[in-house]
Amino acid sequence: MKAKPYLRVFCFLLLALGFGLSPLQSKDDPALEEYFIANAAYNRKLYPVAVAQFESFLSKNGNHAKADLARRGLALSLYSLKLYEKAMPHLDTLLKKSRLDKEIDRERIIMLQGRCMLNTGRKDDARKLFIDQQKNLKNQAFKVAALAAICDVSFSKSEWETVIEWTGKLASAKPSPDQAARGLYQRGLAF
Repeated sequence: MKAKPYLRVFCFLLLALGFGLSPLQSKDDPALEEYFIANAAYNRKLYPVAVAQFESFLSKNGNHAKADLARRGLALSLYSLKLYEKAMPHLDTLLKKSRLDKEIDRERIIMLQGRCMLNTGRKDDARKLFIDQQKNLKNQAFKVAALAAICDVSFSKSEWETVIEWTGKLASAKPSPDQAARGLYQRGLAF
């Protein structure tokens, strides 16, 4: 009969560990407290608080096992605040790494970096990024969005041969009806 309370505690701890909610984790590593506060702030859309906490965590713990996750959180918080110029260096740092934490989706980082570039008028850089990263885009929606952005930038610069080349690739990538119509329009004007 006395074993039941201990069994409940043991089961709770097993479940907590299984879901990454270790109550001992922050005691073992006090640096994680700032990281968890930053994540909680981000999840509650308190982006200025998240930015401050992620920056503080990274300034003290740049080589921590959670540093890449914190850098992603910082970039996402800055992006949400429309501070694209400030988000780009953090996204770039993540893209330059050959190995990322398994929770970080490289494709999403590529797309966010491209969106930041487009939003800050660095269209040529965005186009170059999307062209260079085509091999890393496996998600069909991301691949098509990147191809459409390449077409849009080329079209806006009146680079007709490039428009013809990339609208052809866009058409073969099974775009949405809107993307296909836009690509066909661009291709038609390029001829």
